[in-house]
Amino acid sequence: MEKVILNSLLHNKEAQFNQTKNNIDLINMKIHDFKKLIDTYNYSNDQNTQKEIIKEIESQVELYNCSIKTGNISLDVILTDKGLQAQKNDINFVAMVDGKLLSFMKDADLYSLFENALDNAINSLSKEEKENRYLNVLVKQIGAVILISIENYCSQDISFNDGLPITKNDKNYHGFGMKSISYMVEKYHGNLSIAINDNIFNLNILFLNKTA
Repeated sequence: MEKVILNSLLHNKEAQFNQTKNNIDLINMKIHDFKKLIDTYNYSNDQNTQKEIIKEIESQVELYNCSIKTGNISLDVILTDKGLQAQKNDINFVAMVDGKLLSFMKDADLYSLFENALDNAINSLSKEEKENRYLNVLVKQIGAVILISIENYCSQDISFNDGLPITKNDKNYHGFGMKSISYMVEKYHGNLSIAINDNIFNLNILFLNKTA
């Protein structure tokens, strides 16, 4: 298991570098677009045109505002980063997360859990038709149980090995990622279940809320 986690982490280091570069490219692209809109505004004497430019800038700023606040700083960083990645891949990303519920987890473990789960989902969705690209993340309390639910559309051919999914096109790092998730869930005495129904991939994790 340690070798599996190590391989997964090494792969993630490379993926994190590439994602950071992609995020910088996305920011630079947005800045370039804003500069062009501002130049058009400055050189235009038509008030209607200027109003339309202001609306466009406001619309793009709102679209680009991926900052997510959950009450857990580490989780905010992870989800904001994945929100940017989802936006770059035309994925509708919705997060309804009470991050305070996961304060019992170490930052590194929290990062590993969501990094692997969301990377797998985003990578899968990037291969789908644009109208099917949606990713929902939910963290809430149900009675004395904390539920983590990650749901996305998936039309790929997926098989299961020891209860964990493996795509035919990628049996290596995705396999490591799922084993890493399983390891983290076991570490905190949780329960992991994965199901695919009607092309909906659903990953559910349950933890007992000891403070409830």
